[in-house]
Amino acid sequence: MDVGAARVKRAMVGLWSSRHGLSDIEVTAMCNVSLMDWAAIRLRLDDALYDDAGRSKCAHDYLRKAIQDRYLPSEKNQRGAHYKAAQWWSAQEVDARMISELLWQWYTAQAWQELRACLTGARTGPSAILQIDELELWSFWLCVEYQCRVRVEEQLKKVFPKWVLRANQERVSDICVAVSTLLSQAGRYGLFNERLRLRTLSISKKTLGLDHPDFAASLNNLASLYASQADNAKALPMYVRA
Repeated sequence: MDVGAARVKRAMVGLWSSRHGLSDIEVTAMCNVSLMDWAAIRLRLDDALYDDAGRSKCAHDYLRKAIQDRYLPSEKNQRGAHYKAAQWWSAQEVDARMISELLWQWYTAQAWQELRACLTGARTGPSAILQIDELELWSFWLCVEYQCRVRVEEQLKKVFPKWVLRANQERVSDICVAVSTLLSQAGRYGLFNERLRLRTLSISKKTLGLDHPDFAASLNNLASLYASQADNAKALPMYVRA
């Protein structure tokens, strides 16, 4: 069965550009290839592909290199493939997989403004801060900070009210903790970080009570922040209470 050179190219470029492989449904939707055509392509590739939790991946770098050499010979072509993939992912339902692929695609495409918009957006930002590993997330933020000439703290401070608008107290607390942890890992111990930890403490006190272990953990986290600020006068009483 001849599926046509254009369909083969779309499928191969889509597979090459993916971070964690593509399911059959994702291939057909992203690459505009029918399930029948994709089945034929996959059959011909045989053991050059492998299945990982229902997603097709290149079984080795030789196939990736062959796709790159044939269809994406320049860095501009390669960034364009990632940019196109990011555009497709940006229209999908927000979940952990979508966020992981989308951030990585914008990053790999070197589309810094788009990456910044994804990290700060009301639709995608909270999911990114809650679901992406802190070290990886910070690597994205560092690129945005350098390439877009912005400060991470100021960006997060600006979008935070939108992220917690209409959110219940548990989600607000989770977002506060995630943002504070991200900033603290990078040594950003300023006033915004302090306000986040104070808000978490307030929520824990109201919703859980003074005797709950999570309230003690919030006290300890605030004390740790004060200690990082070299404000031992504030840190010590918090450690004692915790």
